[in-house]
Amino acid sequence: MPADPPDQTASSEWGLPSAAQLLRIEGADALAFAQSQFASDLRQLATGHWQWSAWLDAQGRVRALMQLTRDDEQTLIALLRGGDGEALARDLRRYVLRARVRITPERVWPRAQMHASATDRSATREATRLRLDAGTYALDLHTSDPGHDDPGADRQAAALAGVRAGHAWLPAAALGDLVPPALSLLRLQAVSLGKGCYPGQELVARLHYRGGHKRRLARLRLSVPQAPGTVVEGAGFSALLLNGAADTAGWEALAVLSESTPSAKKSMQFIVMEEFAS
Repeated sequence: MPADPPDQTASSEWGLPSAAQLLRIEGADALAFAQSQFASDLRQLATGHWQWSAWLDAQGRVRALMQLTRDDEQTLIALLRGGDGEALARDLRRYVLRARVRITPERVWPRAQMHASATDRSATREATRLRLDAGTYALDLHTSDPGHDDPGADRQAAALAGVRAGHAWLPAAALGDLVPPALSLLRLQAVSLGKGCYPGQELVARLHYRGGHKRRLARLRLSVPQAPGTVVEGAGFSALLLNGAADTAGWEALAVLSESTPSAKKSMQFIVMEEFAS
C-alpha cells in the first residue's frame, strides 16, 4: 500500500461523480404513483426530507437506486445513484396510464461537504441547488454547472464518507442484476416489508424471511484502484466494484461480494474491511 496520499489521476472514475441525473415526478397523483412503483414507504417521507429508495423489476432486481426527496405535496425529486435518466423516465412513463403525473429527467452537478448534522436526511432546495444531508456529509446538487467546488467543499472526503457508510453508486454492470440484499437496501430502509404491493415485493419478502441470497455489500481495501463495474479477486471471494475513494493509506471501495474458489494462480487484489447487513 502507498504510504503517501494516492494520486487521483490513477482512476478518474473514483470519488464523487462529476455529473449525475435526477427525475422530477410531479402532479396530483405523483406520490400515489411513486408509492405503487418504488420499494420504499413514502408514507414515512415528510416534506423537506429524503429517503433511500429503489425501483425493482418483477424479479426483484434493482433497476435504479435513488435518494428520493419530497419537495412539496405534489413533487418528488429522485437523485439517481447511477443509470440513464432519460431511459428510466421513459420506462416509468409506461406505468403512468391515466395518473396525473409528469416525469422529467434533469442533469445535475454534485458537490459535497463534510457535514456532521443532527438533521440527517433533510433536504433543502434553493433556486439552482438541492442539498441532501446524509449525516456525515452533504451532497449539493446544482442544476447548472458551478464550474468549481464551493468554498469548504471536499469531494474526496465526502466520497470516502459515503463508501464507509455503505452508500452505493451503481455502474452499468450492476443495474438490473442485483437483488436488494446485495446492496444492503433493507438496512437503508430503501425497501419496505410492510407497505403493500410494488414491483419485486414478493421477492424482497421471500429473501428476507427465507434467506438464500449469496451476494452481499462490503467495503474493501484495494491494492490499486480499478474502474467501477470491474470484477476483482480476493481470498475466497470475487467482488463487483461499485464506487470508491482514496484515503491516506490507499484506496477503499464498495463492492458486491460473491463466493469463489480460492486459487494460487489468482492475484489477490483486495481485502475485506467490513460487511454490511442486508
